Amino acid sequence: DDDVNSAIALESKSGGRKVTHTAKKDKKGMFFPKLSRQSSDTHLLTLGQLRERFESTKYQYYFRKSVCVSQSVTALVTTFLAMLELHEDDPSTLSQWSQIGFVIGWESLISSQGKEWRMLSDAWVAIKCLERFSFQLDHTISEIVLEERSVDHEGYIIRIPTKQDMHLGLIAVTPVVFTQGINEMQSLANMVGSSGVELQSTINNASFKSLQMYHAKYLKTSNVESDSTAAHLLLDPLMAVVQSENAAAKNTRILLEASDVVRRLRGGRVTYCKSGKDRTAMSVTLEQARLLFKRVSGVNPLHLLGATEQLNIGAEELHAANIMREFGIRIEIANKNVGRYKYSFNAIQRKMLPDIYRPPMSTIQDIVTSVTARDS
Repeated sequence: DDDVNSAIALESKSGGRKVTHTAKKDKKGMFFPKLSRQSSDTHLLTLGQLRERFESTKYQYYFRKSVCVSQSVTALVTTFLAMLELHEDDPSTLSQWSQIGFVIGWESLISSQGKEWRMLSDAWVAIKCLERFSFQLDHTISEIVLEERSVDHEGYIIRIPTKQDMHLGLIAVTPVVFTQGINEMQSLANMVGSSGVELQSTINNASFKSLQMYHAKYLKTSNVESDSTAAHLLLDPLMAVVQSENAAAKNTRILLEASDVVRRLRGGRVTYCKSGKDRTAMSVTLEQARLLFKRVSGVNPLHLLGATEQLNIGAEELHAANIMREFGIRIEIANKNVGRYKYSFNAIQRKMLPDIYRPPMSTIQDIVTSVTARDS
């Protein structure tokens, strides 16, 4: 007992666990207990239980992915059918799609903060999965058919019925998504330096690289316009804004440049936000106004600005966009969703939007209603 290094070990059982009390005596005869816990065998996960947890997590992941991809595929097919209707009598466009594929550009307006950050992650995965799909124009069928490319799950073919044989091969899909939050939650994310802002930048850079590869193939086709210099510089304005993306600001020019590039490459366009009726309405009406004024001025709507030109939205364009926002189809969609001819913005939220995305004051809700009757 006089040995300084002697120790006393006592065992007791507490809550199904064996607790070992180890006390060490110092030179003055004082004991300083040390406690350590040892889990009993009944509390250890067996290999079978770990396997069960893994399988459960895996199936949850597959289910979540299936739900998201089913929606992105639906949007893809709808967009392709709309573009096919526009270009079915345009052999050069059909030839381009057959040679290098169909590019579809997604414009994301959801923020990189809170729940929408997770939505952005889901959307990114669902859109990237579209690379596994391709189209086949088939005059021998009467309805759309989905089939696997092989038993090894290499991808899927979506067969589209046509009136006549187009003599085209498989049309691959190149999906790109450019994202920039524009609401008050994005302002918060920019201020606090949310990790979602980094995800936003990662998505934009990855999509630009995909667009670069598609553009390189495009330059080798016969569809390149007579001004080959303009064709080679097609991506320069977009590259400039993507590379100079500022995590502390809302870089909305990325969205405008990306939409112009996709249109120039004869691709499809999809715009989305959380509900598809408020921020989406602001973006769609702005894009319609821009295209309208290009036509009125005699400029090709697919004309792109040079790398050194400034992209400015004129007062007349904004006025036209606001007329569409107040009296066009988008306010009808808002009413169909929430039962009111109002967008789900209040005065404070409206002020946090970039100028070009602000709705007319007559179309927003008061602060009390926006809180008590919030739809999202």
